[in-house]
Amino acid sequence: MNNSGILYIAEAERIYALDVNSGDTLWETEVGISDMWNPNLYVTDNSLIAMNLEEMTVYSLENGEKLFEETGLYYDLAADGDMFYTLANVSSGVDYELQIISYHETDGKQEELTEPIEIDMPYEDQNITIDRKNNFFYVHVENGVLAYDKDSYKLIWATATGEIEKRDATDDDFTYDVRAVYGDNNIYTFTEALSNTRGEGENFFSILDATTGEVKEHYSLGNGDAVGPFLDEETGKVFVYYYDTFNDDVGMAYILDAE
Repeated sequence: MNNSGILYIAEAERIYALDVNSGDTLWETEVGISDMWNPNLYVTDNSLIAMNLEEMTVYSLENGEKLFEETGLYYDLAADGDMFYTLANVSSGVDYELQIISYHETDGKQEELTEPIEIDMPYEDQNITIDRKNNFFYVHVENGVLAYDKDSYKLIWATATGEIEKRDATDDDFTYDVRAVYGDNNIYTFTEALSNTRGEGENFFSILDATTGEVKEHYSLGNGDAVGPFLDEETGKVFVYYYDTFNDDVGMAYILDAE
């Protein structure tokens, strides 16, 4: 990842910081990481966090010194200043229970902020994410979005196709994948119908109020293939690419201004 002209790279045996202008290696970790570890990298004001589903290690941005490490089942984190907030599976059994936990970049674990909430078993672990935006923590699960107040840590609203803890509890024969991006005032979602028979079911693009979760606009995209939504921060555009393989292979892009 690139942060303020410094590129942080995780390889099989090391994590190192590279000056993108000079190409100089500024520091590298003395203790390598396993080639099976495959961490995601995040930064706070002064720390680099390397995290995967099983463990998390925090390093100094200045010199790569290891500050602390934790073990757990981590899906994602949201960084804010000198704090960061992990989204962890805290179930002690075979279930999946999500909880937001706060950490200081040098002092380590602070508080368990939210009550654990049960979700259905993820198909892909990387689809379980957390974002801190506006006055909320937005937690994305594979079939919906949950919004927590960033100060009280109370669950304000949740929306899902099916149920958060049982994604196949729908009114039809399909289960659904929901993907989301977050604007200042709106949340943009693409909902894909999943079926054993390709071409069945409808896919939807929706615009939700970011504060209340209320659906403001809702469009059917048919039963083709789509990717997105994507939010381009530089242009302020949200877009979805849609490919109608059942209607003369028509490809379309839906583009609108992000709000």
